[in-house]
Amino acid sequence: MKQSDFNFNLLDTKKPEEVIRDLLQQISMATQNRIFGKIEEYTGEIESYTKSSLTSMVSIASGLSGTKIDIQSELGELFPQRNKFEVYLSVSNMEYYKYRMMFIEYGSTAYPVKIVMNEDIYHECFKKNFTPILASSMSELENIIQNAIDSETMLKLLQSLINESLRIETSKNNSNNG
Repeated sequence: MKQSDFNFNLLDTKKPEEVIRDLLQQISMATQNRIFGKIEEYTGEIESYTKSSLTSMVSIASGLSGTKIDIQSELGELFPQRNKFEVYLSVSNMEYYKYRMMFIEYGSTAYPVKIVMNEDIYHECFKKNFTPILASSMSELENIIQNAIDSETMLKLLQSLINESLRIETSKNNSNNG
C-alpha cells in the first residue's frame, strides 16, 4: 500500500441532508412560498417490518433450544452511527399537514445513503418493483432527488396543495371582509 493508491480530493462535498435541503428549496420558489420541502432528523423505522406480538414471542421462545452466536457480528465497525431523516412537504395555510416523500439513512460515512421513497413517486421514477435505493455518491443522490421532485406524481400533488392553499386563503379573506 502506498499514498498513490488513494484519492485525497473530496468529491462528495455535502452530507446527504444538505444536498436534499438545497434541492427542496426549488419547491418553495416554484410554489410562491405556499409549499415547503423540509428535511428533519427522524428516530423511527424507515422500512416496513413485522411487529412481533406477545403470543408469537411465547411460541418462538417455547421452540428455542439454543442460540447461535455469529462471531462475524463482532468484527468490522463496532458502534456504527445511524443518521436518519424524513423528507416531507408542508403547506403554509395548513399547519397540521405533512406529506412524507421519503426517508433517508446513512451510517458513519455520508455515502452510500439509503433512500426509502414514497411508492407512487418511486414507481413513476424507476418503473420497477419497490425496493430501497442506494445512492453511492452525492451526484447520484442529486439525480435521484431531482427526478422525484420533477415527477408527474409530485407535480400533481403540488398543484393540488396550491389549490387547497388558495382556497383556504380565499376563505379567510372572505371571512375577514364579511
